[in-house]
Amino acid sequence: MRGNEIVDIRELTTQVEAFIADMGWSGPQSPWPRTPRNLATSVVIEAAELLQHFQWGDEVADPDALGAEMADVLIYLLQLAVVTGIDLEAATVAKLARNRQRFSSLKNRRDAEDAEKELETRFWSQSTSD
Repeated sequence: MRGNEIVDIRELTTQVEAFIADMGWSGPQSPWPRTPRNLATSVVIEAAELLQHFQWGDEVADPDALGAEMADVLIYLLQLAVVTGIDLEAATVAKLARNRQRFSSLKNRRDAEDAEKELETRFWSQSTSD
């Protein structure tokens, strides 16, 4: 690892894959087969551990432990992307674009509703002051 250097998702994936190979966990002889189901299950288990940090409130008591759980989720997600052949970076960019398009009409509608409420408030405040 390179300390606090910022790396992109592809470099993270490379580092995760190198670690998995160094540990001997990537081959068919591994006691923990990297199947899509096993990795998806691991994502959910780690996400549950992440959620435990908020079991009794919204405060982050231990940011380092929270970050470690978030990293565990990401590490399994990166492995799942490799095993399934999904370009996670491209999938994320595409999903953000779809969400932006999908929810822009909702935002526009809310903006219009807010503008209408503002006009009503102005109208009524002016008419009651006359």
